[in-house]
Amino acid sequence: MSLSVIIPIAPSEDGWKSLLVDLASLDESDECILVSPENLKQSVDEFLQLYPMKARVHTVITKKGRAIQQNHGASIAHKPWLWFLHCDSHISEKAISLLKTELKKNKDQLYFFDLRFSPSEIRLMWINEIGVKFRSRFLQIPFGDQGFCLKKETFFRLSRFNEKADFGEDHLLVWSAHQEGVKLKAIDCSIFTSPRKYQRKGWSKVTFDHLLKTFSQASPEFIKFLKKKIGRERA
Repeated sequence: MSLSVIIPIAPSEDGWKSLLVDLASLDESDECILVSPENLKQSVDEFLQLYPMKARVHTVITKKGRAIQQNHGASIAHKPWLWFLHCDSHISEKAISLLKTELKKNKDQLYFFDLRFSPSEIRLMWINEIGVKFRSRFLQIPFGDQGFCLKKETFFRLSRFNEKADFGEDHLLVWSAHQEGVKLKAIDCSIFTSPRKYQRKGWSKVTFDHLLKTFSQASPEFIKFLKKKIGRERA
């Protein structure tokens, strides 16, 4: 199954280079869409001369904002499956292979990966890794840095990422999937991400801020989910 890999890029961010190297095993039928508020075409073309890819790589300019950038990338995607990756992610060939194996089953599901943090001086990141696994596998609430992948038609049926949300557009998409009866499926492999936010702002501050925001955003969405579930059962 062919993939459109959508990568939102913040101004002056260059993590896309190592991510494209990780994605070198994608097929000719796949595509990568780099969405940024800056014009990256020349930089990307020069990079691909040194590190060519089989998949076609597009660069797109749009307004700043992760939800806006991801939605725009999805709107111009040519492939039936959308794979949203954060710019600071690191992906293994095994992860790509396992994902493609699942996609061949052609199930209407939202796929995600386990999350690991790249090595850092913060010794407590292992707690966050356990928390992510519990939240995503047991509570079925993965976040966007876990590499969401779903059918393009399903993404638009779920009303895309909420561009008006102050935070948690990925979290809201997951709740939309629950409310519409789209199942979630974990790929048995990890994506690595950078702990730079924790290094910059402090482990305890970032960890507890995420917990509070998740709870405040999840509460009304859970109520919507229950109402829709009861409505479907009565229908």
